[in-house]
Amino acid sequence: MVKKSFLLGLLAGAVALGMAGGIRARSTDSQVLDLLRRETHQRWGQPVSESWQRLGTAATPGLQRVLERKESAPARYLRTRWNGLAGRWDRPKWVRPAPPELRSAAARVLAAQGPISPETIPSLIRAVELGSARDEATLVLLTLGPAASNAVPVLLQQVREPQTRQIPVRALLRIGAPPEVWRELKSDDRGYARIAGTVGEWLSEGRTNTALEYLADAAGRPDSYLWAGRVLRDLGPEAAPVARKLARGLKLPSPVARAFTAELLGDLAPGSQAAVPALVQALTEESDRDVRLRLVIALGQMGPAASSALPQLQLLRQGADEEMIRHAREAVERIQL
Repeated sequence: MVKKSFLLGLLAGAVALGMAGGIRARSTDSQVLDLLRRETHQRWGQPVSESWQRLGTAATPGLQRVLERKESAPARYLRTRWNGLAGRWDRPKWVRPAPPELRSAAARVLAAQGPISPETIPSLIRAVELGSARDEATLVLLTLGPAASNAVPVLLQQVREPQTRQIPVRALLRIGAPPEVWRELKSDDRGYARIAGTVGEWLSEGRTNTALEYLADAAGRPDSYLWAGRVLRDLGPEAAPVARKLARGLKLPSPVARAFTAELLGDLAPGSQAAVPALVQALTEESDRDVRLRLVIALGQMGPAASSALPQLQLLRQGADEEMIRHAREAVERIQL
């Protein structure tokens, strides 16, 4: 009798613990969903709010479940139908974000929280397969590098689609792929895909410096600066050896291209400190206000290595442009640390 009571007690305790764990899991999932619905505006690279910081890694399982969640056909029909009628009747649209928006937000939050656990890879692959949060999930996989090798088949499937964007190609370069993938890309009709095929082949053969020089040359041309620059940004510190060559993009005809080059050099800091003289010269010669602003920010990211820019930055602090004054002040503070 005592033994039976003891066993029943153990069983009841196990059930209670299981229920408590389930309640806690559901509670965390509810918090994750509530935060995602409030923060679908979360931009890529933007720091997460304090609410996410408090949840920390406890939010990861909930975020994974959101990534794998698919909107049912009836729900999609109702949402689409309601929004169509709402516009006609001057009524508010469906406020509750649909799963596609939630998946996009979940991927951005995972990237911002970092470091990303390899355990999230299957959920990210599922999000890519579902399609609606494809770009965000692919960018997260890109940051994982070779650890996300299981994603290569689904990324390659994206690349083969005629209307695909460049993000999956960038992800393959960062993650790595078999030689036949690079051969296929080299014969592609799209210019950026051919560049990726050549660079991917060199990287897989260990000819990293050759690949970097090739990308740096492409980043200095008006027709390929954006694609090549993004790939170099993806490579991060590995791209530092070509910083001086990258600085040639500061002389491109388009102010958009020059601003992008300045931003890229800043993102690669402190490894791109070899480009400081070119940045300082560009700040002296540049007439476009937005490009000058990007140059100021990039020099601040260089830290003490950009001390030669201090006289110009101090002059900018005395101007009338409030945004320029603020960024110049912040740059001076970072350089003088």
